Amino acid sequence: MKRCYLVLWGMIIYWNSVIAQPDTLWTMPYGGNLSDEGNGVLQTGDGGYAAVGSSNSYSADSTGDIWLIKANEAGGLEWIRTYGGSKWDKGKSVAETDDGGFVIAGYTNSFSMGDYNVYLLKTDYFGVQKWEKTYGGIYHDYGYSVEQTTDGGFIIAGSRCMTLFGNYDVWLIKTDEWGNEQWNKTYGRAGGDHGYEVKQTVDGGYIIAGWTGSIGAGGDDVWLIKTDNMGNMEWNQTYGGHFDDKGYSVLPISDGGYIVAGMRDEGSVDGSDVWLIKVDTEGGMQWEQRFHSGEYDGGACVRQTKDGGLIVAGYFGADFDTYDLCAIKTDAEGNEQWRRAIGGESNDWGNSVRQTADCGYIIAGMTESYGAGDYDVWLVRLDSDGVSVEGTEEIPSSGFMLYPPNPNPFNQRLALEFSLPEAAEIKLAVYDVLGREVQELGIGNWDLGKHTVVWDASGVGSGVYFVRLVVDGRWSMVRKVVLMK
Repeated sequence: MKRCYLVLWGMIIYWNSVIAQPDTLWTMPYGGNLSDEGNGVLQTGDGGYAAVGSSNSYSADSTGDIWLIKANEAGGLEWIRTYGGSKWDKGKSVAETDDGGFVIAGYTNSFSMGDYNVYLLKTDYFGVQKWEKTYGGIYHDYGYSVEQTTDGGFIIAGSRCMTLFGNYDVWLIKTDEWGNEQWNKTYGRAGGDHGYEVKQTVDGGYIIAGWTGSIGAGGDDVWLIKTDNMGNMEWNQTYGGHFDDKGYSVLPISDGGYIVAGMRDEGSVDGSDVWLIKVDTEGGMQWEQRFHSGEYDGGACVRQTKDGGLIVAGYFGADFDTYDLCAIKTDAEGNEQWRRAIGGESNDWGNSVRQTADCGYIIAGMTESYGAGDYDVWLVRLDSDGVSVEGTEEIPSSGFMLYPPNPNPFNQRLALEFSLPEAAEIKLAVYDVLGREVQELGIGNWDLGKHTVVWDASGVGSGVYFVRLVVDGRWSMVRKVVLMK
């Protein structure tokens, strides 16, 4: 039987007082002792936010249910609902519908014909489920993106496996307003092909971003597919090199072209980059921009901003074990205006971003650094500049890092290491969980290279603190430390 629970925060849901990290307006984790993830976010008509993901903490048997979170404009929890059955169910994308409710796309193992089926469900404004639909066969079928179309129906992009051998195709499904399938199309060959985001285009057709292992230069390549209003392919283009390159997000823009965000892997010691690609109306590449911070960086979502520029959310990875949520703001040509790395001592990711009504930003992702347990859903709220102070025009492009503290937890004295790609003005300081400055550790002009500063915490009590490094007034990074005396 279908389950749909309203979870009252005062009863079982964990959510912190707002973590007012010094370089954000606020951040908020939501979750329990097991793994919970946030995959999609939007600002609702009342100025609050809705985020979709999945929860192991609050599913009936800890296998994982779809989670829909409604928060107010300050991140305070209004309600949470779960949807799913006795097996694995995941929510990957959420959109607000014309009637003020929500539509969620993902995949289900609870109600599938076989392993996984694409799962679509519709709710009202309060998250009360109105209907649900599944699509697929006896193998693995996944839904990653949903959008309401101009006729009131829905378009879903994902991946479909039609053989025992695991060869995936890009899958596009069109439904009416009740989720009844009107048509579906697959695109691909013998390799692994995946569709990750779909948008309706001004001509009534669709644009799909994903990646292909069937065609292209080698490994996986970013794959962009343009169709007509019935899903018939009009053109397709691949972008990439000999290693694995992936497209996660696509954005139609006013000149008729498209912006794609993803990950570019050169196969070198530098690892991967956040990758932005601008193409024309036929998919011809007009420009590309790459953004590098750590060794393993990637862009998960791109959206256009009100000034005509772009905002990208994703991750910066110092290594395979430490990732930070990242936000990058660019102009219309993809030239960087500012970047942010936000996170603690463990892994943190950004999966979805939207510009808010006040020209700030809301990002949904997951955090291992903050919250109640394993991974938690994480909402991060930024102002219009990505940071609340004026910055300079010159922004470092790589080599900036505040390294994870070690040991952590620590007792009384802690060595903090950071590196600068060029000489810069910095501020290194410690803050408590309310965002109040506890101790300034370094300020002024510092030379390029790696530096070590020792924090003598003998004058403060045991607890959780945040070390923040700000470079040139706008690049910043935060690490959580635990003092145990």
